[in-house]
Amino acid sequence: MLSHFQQSPLEEIVNFKTGKLNSNAAKPDGKYPFFTCSQETYRTDTWSFDGEYVLLAGNNAAGVYPLKYFKGKFDVYQRTYAIRSINETKCLTRYVYYALRLQLELMKSISTGVATKFLTMSLLNRAQIPLPPLPIQRKIASILSAYDDLIENNLRRIKILEEMAQNLYREWFVKFRFPGHEKVRLVDSELGKIPEGWEAVKLGNLVKVRKGQNITKKTIVPGSIPVVAGGIKPAYYHNTANTQHPVVTISASGANAGFVSLYHEYVWASDCSVIDRSTTEHVYFFYLQLKERQHEVTRLQRGAAQPHVYPKDLMEIVAVEAPPHILNSFSAEVYPLLHMVRNLSLKNRILRQTRDLLLPRLISGELDVSELDINVPEEAKA
Repeated sequence: MLSHFQQSPLEEIVNFKTGKLNSNAAKPDGKYPFFTCSQETYRTDTWSFDGEYVLLAGNNAAGVYPLKYFKGKFDVYQRTYAIRSINETKCLTRYVYYALRLQLELMKSISTGVATKFLTMSLLNRAQIPLPPLPIQRKIASILSAYDDLIENNLRRIKILEEMAQNLYREWFVKFRFPGHEKVRLVDSELGKIPEGWEAVKLGNLVKVRKGQNITKKTIVPGSIPVVAGGIKPAYYHNTANTQHPVVTISASGANAGFVSLYHEYVWASDCSVIDRSTTEHVYFFYLQLKERQHEVTRLQRGAAQPHVYPKDLMEIVAVEAPPHILNSFSAEVYPLLHMVRNLSLKNRILRQTRDLLLPRLISGELDVSELDINVPEEAKA
């Protein structure tokens, strides 16, 4: 898209720094965000940066470079760039974040390397972004960040709701403090003490875990249906689904083999195992059960160069079989929580779509915001 604004090389408007940490510096309960070349943001116990930065992965096997914005204390992997404006009175760091979002496909095409793609300093320094006058930058950043703030707020609510659902599962099926538990004694089983009348059985006796149907980027028909493969996020989008929502997916291969996810929409299950509404009415129960035992599921990985987790191994997991009335009561309790998660997730999808439609038109200047009366936060003017 042709820009109405002057193009500026990044080397003239931003500073690039890299971290010093290895990927094994991640700590599950760390105090500070830890940015690596992964889509996921980890935690660590140290911080080396404090301020407003754009974080850009410096390498990626597929040339897909995660780009993030953060303000505060954090640390960075040694191959991840921390980018900051040289002069905030001429170029806003937050604006740079949005402008770089439009450069990601270009970066993928010009990055070097075969097995792993790299973004070198020389490539980044030569990259250019449109640089409108500062008042325009402020307005563009304010408009787009309003969407991101709503998305982030919904994500926080989703996290709380998911934690509530997981805690409810833990209370009923790990601590066995379900309604009426006072009248039920605990007996020995393969899983340890469980309520009398419950059974320890293989997961495959409770639900069918089926294998996904492989599809490649070359064979998809572009659409809005997520294609769930071996990663944590959808690989791409197809025009049809092979599941009924809600859907539990367990990544089948790669570094994330065994990762358990819940989708509140129709998906195309590709390189993953699946539990969905076509095989059980208690999808949420089985999702929470597998999520509770995520470490155990991950340990099912086979193979060194390319780890795999197979449906037959998942069905061998020993699980607790609760009486039908307990399962039905639990589903009735947990449904409102996860249904709210579904609604918030759908809202976020619409917010992202709207933001992404606005992004290129704002950055290029096609949408003129110079006359818009936008309440820009005071800190953005500082």
